[in-house]
Amino acid sequence: MAAILDSLVGSCAKKMQEMITEEAVLILGVEEDLKELQRTMTQIQCFLNDAEKRRIKESAVNNWLAELRDAMYNADDIIDMARSEGRMLLAERPSSSRESTKCGGISFFTCIPNVPKHHKIADKIRDFNAELERISKLGERFLGLQSMQPKAEVTNVKRTTNLVEPNLVGKETLHACKRLVKNVLANKEKKAYKVGIVGTVAHAIGMEYVHRVDLMSADVGWELLWKSMNLNEEKDVEKLQDMGLDIVRKCGGLPLAIKVTASVLATKEKTENEWRKFIDRSAWSVGNLPIELRGALYLSYDDLPSHLKQCFLYLALYPEDHYIWRDDLIRLWVAEGFIEEQQGQLLEDIAEEYCYELIYRNLLQPDPGRADHSRFKMHDLLRQLAQHISGEESFCGDPQSLGAKTLSKLRRVSIVTDKDLIVLLNTDKEMIRARTLFNNSAKRLNVGNTIFKIIPRIRVLDLTDSSIQTIPDCVGSLIHLRLLDIDGTEISCLPESIGCLINLQILNLQGCKALHSLPLAIIQLCNLRRLGLTNTPINQVPKGIGRLEFLNDLEGFPLGGGGDNGKTQDGWKLEELAHLSQLRQLDMIKLESAAPYSYSRDSLLTDKKHLKVLNLLCTERTDEPYSEEDVSNIEKIFEQLIPPHNLEDLLIGGFFGRGFPTWLGTTHLSSVIHLKLIHCNSCARLPSIEQLPNLRYLRIDGAAAVTKIGPEFVGCRGDNRRSTDAVVAFPKLETLVIENMPNWEEWSFVEEGDAEAAEGGEDGSAEIQKGEAPSPGMQLLPRLKRLELEGCPKLGSLPRQLGQEATSLKVLDIRGASSLKVVEDLPFLSVGLEPSSSGGAAYRSLSRLTVR
Repeated sequence: MAAILDSLVGSCAKKMQEMITEEAVLILGVEEDLKELQRTMTQIQCFLNDAEKRRIKESAVNNWLAELRDAMYNADDIIDMARSEGRMLLAERPSSSRESTKCGGISFFTCIPNVPKHHKIADKIRDFNAELERISKLGERFLGLQSMQPKAEVTNVKRTTNLVEPNLVGKETLHACKRLVKNVLANKEKKAYKVGIVGTVAHAIGMEYVHRVDLMSADVGWELLWKSMNLNEEKDVEKLQDMGLDIVRKCGGLPLAIKVTASVLATKEKTENEWRKFIDRSAWSVGNLPIELRGALYLSYDDLPSHLKQCFLYLALYPEDHYIWRDDLIRLWVAEGFIEEQQGQLLEDIAEEYCYELIYRNLLQPDPGRADHSRFKMHDLLRQLAQHISGEESFCGDPQSLGAKTLSKLRRVSIVTDKDLIVLLNTDKEMIRARTLFNNSAKRLNVGNTIFKIIPRIRVLDLTDSSIQTIPDCVGSLIHLRLLDIDGTEISCLPESIGCLINLQILNLQGCKALHSLPLAIIQLCNLRRLGLTNTPINQVPKGIGRLEFLNDLEGFPLGGGGDNGKTQDGWKLEELAHLSQLRQLDMIKLESAAPYSYSRDSLLTDKKHLKVLNLLCTERTDEPYSEEDVSNIEKIFEQLIPPHNLEDLLIGGFFGRGFPTWLGTTHLSSVIHLKLIHCNSCARLPSIEQLPNLRYLRIDGAAAVTKIGPEFVGCRGDNRRSTDAVVAFPKLETLVIENMPNWEEWSFVEEGDAEAAEGGEDGSAEIQKGEAPSPGMQLLPRLKRLELEGCPKLGSLPRQLGQEATSLKVLDIRGASSLKVVEDLPFLSVGLEPSSSGGAAYRSLSRLTVR
């Protein structure tokens, strides 16, 4: 708890320091009170290290920490109140009053009607100052807490995780499964046969067979340990083996414990002294935990820096075995104030690095089906650990199972229920102290708009897919609100009072089918960082979105041609993006409605140094084709949307121009990792992108005009094919997906003439490698691991050099390719074809299948 408090106290003290000089706070006349409050917080922060060591054994210290925690949450609320009241007072001041007779820095006449507001917030600050001083003296004088400087914490964030060789754990599991299956099959004739997996409960309920899964042997465990931490030097493995075996035994032979321990050891020096210190750490023997959470699991938490500890504990709010979307979690962490600012970096980028660090430490498990680590989940035991540690203030489950008194004490509530409908917080007698409330249920929640009246301290409110239909005007009184998520609801409008939410950072309005316009007050949300509008039919927006200087995430951004109705318009203009310098993710829709950008063609996106994700989407027409004028206009617009060099993820969807923009295969995409070309049905040729140096994932979906993918796709064209210079086509591409190509007939890596000249022997196969090989200095797809082809009914064959060039190919997945007769010469294919029920017919038409 003390580690979490360290971050909270530090955050509050920093806010105090910043706000002392703010004009909106100076107007309240509480500068000296805030300075005193900051000094007390700094003093208390020095007690936290000693308190953390003593809280496990001393209940009085633990109680002191709980009291301090509540006080710091109050401090955070008071900071918001002071800023809010100050800004309102500042807004009420006549502009001329700045030069008139002053009363404490403001106009005397302006001062008079605001005296009650002034005194109310000043009294709150002074009362809280006295309370915090009392808590500080209690810790110092009565509990004898020692003042210790907070220890400096350094964490080296890793963007990749160590993927352990699967056979280390898999072999052990496989043998156990075989024994279990053999026993079950031997007793299959019995009408009832009880099987228990280990444990005394199995005996108690009369199991006929108790299967014991053996723990991992010490030698295998040691191998798992040193491989998990990339201990590759043989001398280090030998030198540290004895202590490594001790550590494996302390982990109880459990693979999860060994892996998280390896991640902690990887941050230490590879010396016997450091490993001995690690073995002797007191965190191994913490006793006030359930047995299964002690030792290595608790130590993996204890080793985290404080800012990562609160991020880890936040995961207790998710249900068991629940996949968490990375971008959603990042926004939640930002809204909760967990992210420590670093100069020159967006909070969202820092939060993303926090995710990678937790993955690297094996505290999060990435979805193996997503190479970009865009979602992950938590091991059940680690989730139990997070819930146990954060249990005093967090709850994940059905809130109706709690009494009003218990519910009023919780700070974070995650609703998980299997009920068809539940009434959320159906009491207005108890004022809820929750800072976070969100829905993780699969069921639709029955929520009335009275909820906004009983959660005055709320900072994160997620009502996704709830039954709420209206947002009342009183939402404007929720001055602490940082995140409001009403995705998938039936709301049809937002009140203008939403402009009072000056602290709001994230506003999600995705999938709100009845919402067609945004209020003018949206542009008053001066701290807004994200606006999500995907799948919401917005057709009227306010002018001036460029004023929101912190806006970095625009999803479902509707473009318009400028038709306006005074202060609103039918969509934003491209030039309104010019002033949004912090854009990190940009998802533009209705590009066919946009007018070409009238200023410098290079300046709209190229100077967005934070932009990582860019989606450029046109609306597909089903009633009538686009006119020649429309085609010409969309080609001009796309030519102007030159991305910055730092872009990592690009999607082009519904583009109906006849040729892709010329910048697509240039150095402007030198950092692109993921590229998706979706439903670009008018382009007869694919772009020349074979030289993109960092491209790892390429998806081409729905290019209806393409009938042939030839040598130009891999850069084998003209004189380039005969060059002896070392050239690599798609040097880092790992996954290639081509799907829904109804007219695609031919795929080759060489010119057709060369292929015909190479034919020899009875079936021509003897000369394939000699006649059709690319130039000696050229490599094609050297890192390709996965190739997926789906919905390509006219494709007759694969390139004959595919198996010779794509030497890393592991997975070939072909579905719905009914004209494909031969799949051969794939010597490096180790996993094989992946059949599916939907593609079974295609396989029946294959006359020959060669995989060797």
